[in-house]
Amino acid sequence: MSAVREVGEDRRAPARPVGPAELVLLACIPLGVVALLVGFAVTGALTAPLLVDPGVLVTRGLPIARVLADGSAALTIGLLTLATFALPGATESGGAELRGVLSFSQWTAVRWAARSAAVWVAASAAVLAFTAADVLGAPLGSDVFSSQFLFFATGLELGQQLLASSSVRPSSWPSACSRGGSPGSPSPRPSP
Repeated sequence: MSAVREVGEDRRAPARPVGPAELVLLACIPLGVVALLVGFAVTGALTAPLLVDPGVLVTRGLPIARVLADGSAALTIGLLTLATFALPGATESGGAELRGVLSFSQWTAVRWAARSAAVWVAASAAVLAFTAADVLGAPLGSDVFSSQFLFFATGLELGQQLLASSSVRPSSWPSACSRGGSPGSPSPRPSP
């Protein structure tokens, strides 16, 4: 029990410079957006004629929001899977594993996953709004968009799916992140 208390006493992560792994994680999503924009420029996808033009913001914003949502979703799920199954757990000074206690590496992965989940939530809300504007063929600030958005989100299957998926994440994200604790604190998993 004293080992758990010793590990749990220092609740703050030690200050250290950003390493190469963190730089790779930080660069993945912006590189995906840059690759998307290069692909648009090469193929001419942004200049294709549309039946109804929802505006430049929607035409360019929807694919970018989609890349951000999908990329941050993959990063969030990947980091949580990594923290759960691949990273070593906390150990006592004798080398025995402390069940139900997060190691520093697990705690760091969960913190990065929480940040990625915040991006996922914001990007999902943007995807909902941009998709509604694209389907309605109206710019975001127009009267048509304002009057028809609620119908799109509740009356059409696509809107219902996007609304459900974007509203489930924000409701579960804060509770999941607050249970992450700090290194040495008990994890949300019950001990047998």
